[in-house]
Amino acid sequence: GNVPAFKQGCRKESMTAFPRFGVDGLSNSDQNSRVESPWLLRFTTAALGAPRVICLPHAGSGASAFRNLTHGFFADMEMLVIQYPGRETRLGTPPIGDLNRMAEQIADAVRPFLDRPTMLFGHSMGAKIAYELVRKLRELESPLPERLIVSCSPAPHRAGAIDPAYKGSDDEFLSYLRQLGGIPEELLEVDEMIELMLPVLRADFELLDRYRPPADDGTLSCPITAIFSPEDETVTPADVAMWEELTNLPFQLHSVSGGHFYFPLHNETLPDILAAGTNN
Repeated sequence: GNVPAFKQGCRKESMTAFPRFGVDGLSNSDQNSRVESPWLLRFTTAALGAPRVICLPHAGSGASAFRNLTHGFFADMEMLVIQYPGRETRLGTPPIGDLNRMAEQIADAVRPFLDRPTMLFGHSMGAKIAYELVRKLRELESPLPERLIVSCSPAPHRAGAIDPAYKGSDDEFLSYLRQLGGIPEELLEVDEMIELMLPVLRADFELLDRYRPPADDGTLSCPITAIFSPEDETVTPADVAMWEELTNLPFQLHSVSGGHFYFPLHNETLPDILAAGTNN
């Protein structure tokens, strides 16, 4: 396969999420954090009036897995996480392999939560979905997020090619996943886990592969903060910096240490990063 092209474009957008692929549902404390929509889970009991952030996870990840990965990063914020179909609390719902359809359905789900200033945070695949979500909200004449924060993702018009291995047989796809690394071998030896993971992963690969950025003017009337890590092998800082072309409002580019999944390895919180942009 054309691994270098895939690796640069989206390798970890779809690959290294697997150790964190949540299939065991939610802990008892998290069961209490569901909101009215199956699309959203609320994970923090921040003080009343705390900044609200809606998170869109990377490929292969469920909301609970994303919360566990990013624990502490969204300090002192009200954290809502999108639960994509086909995982965790939505195992019975077919995954969606079309990014625009995903964004349309998420737009309907999040509109009630834009009743006060809210930020969107999209990591890797989630950054592209968040970008289209803002465009859908604009079409609906809905309030827009006060800021779009994109993490470890090339700007939509800079994304690399996706390897077509996801269209092959289960054996071919699994062989490709092993080749890329990032999935614990013990997971790949459990048939039940494979049966749960593969449909979601195929859908996420398809979603990234089929997505084409808008042909019209794609700029947003929404400030953008773009986060990259120099140690991230999946995307270049230059391709992350290209997000600046997609806003006509202030843009912040911020470097973090730790690679593609920097959250547990980096000591800044999201409020720290946003404050650094204000101070600059």
